[in-house]
Amino acid sequence: MPILNDVLSIIMQLISHYSNPMCVKNDIKTAISNKDKINHYKLILVGGGGSGKTTFITRHSSGEYIIHYNPTVGASVHTIVFPTTKGKVRFECWDTAGQEKFGRLRDGYYLGSQCGMILFDLSNRNSYKTVPIWHQEVTHIAGEIPMVVVGNKKDKNAYETNDTRLMALRRSYGVLYVEISARLNRDYEKPFLYLCRVMLKSHVNFTEELALLPPLDEEEARKQEEHLRATDPAVFFNI
Repeated sequence: MPILNDVLSIIMQLISHYSNPMCVKNDIKTAISNKDKINHYKLILVGGGGSGKTTFITRHSSGEYIIHYNPTVGASVHTIVFPTTKGKVRFECWDTAGQEKFGRLRDGYYLGSQCGMILFDLSNRNSYKTVPIWHQEVTHIAGEIPMVVVGNKKDKNAYETNDTRLMALRRSYGVLYVEISARLNRDYEKPFLYLCRVMLKSHVNFTEELALLPPLDEEEARKQEEHLRATDPAVFFNI
């Protein structure tokens, strides 16, 4: 009976609320305001060469998956908008060069960043070892901004889940750690959803599905990558 009484009480409150025209009007105005509102943030995207930064961003901006690796020179900027339950969130994503020779150039790109992501290749152990270096480099210039560490290429045969790695990242840096596959569209939205929630300080959700091309056929992707390795192994080398 107590549970039934609680339910009836809630129902009566809702009826009372929506029987008041002013309350309904205010709710509609709030919904419209949230829909039209745009929150804008600068996001810095870092990680070693070949970790999949450009592919990850392109997956979100155009839906395309890039199989051929072309190193980013300097930085490229992509604007991605996510419709959420608290209005639109626009990320100005700075995709930076992962090669060491661009180190000093990157410092200028970090200025004014409000959040960031560090990508590494799950199939390459050396790629993971550079995560602390990237974290230190970004925070030295941009300060303690909200960040997500993203383990990419979860679809690779050499991929292994590592709970110790996850705990170490959380303990050392207090950052979220997410494993994704840009190729298979696996958990690709989680890094951005997390940052939306942190920046808006609210447990928001996306109100629309992102427009992505279908996941790349695994067998076809494997053949393409084997061909690339045979013709130009250097494109798979992480600096």
